[in-house]
Amino acid sequence: MTEEEDPYALSSSESEDEGPKKPIKIEGRSGDLKQLCDDFMTTQLAIVES
Repeated sequence: MTEEEDPYALSSSESEDEGPKKPIKIEGRSGDLKQLCDDFMTTQLAIVES
């Protein structure tokens, strides 16, 4: 039986120390979260005032 090479293994030429990976940017996401937060605070304020 022959030992098969692992297709997911790093080769000796590949390095895990290539530097930190950049974060994935999801456009429009922060605006959506800010809008949700603002709406939540408005709702909370309306509940407290009533």
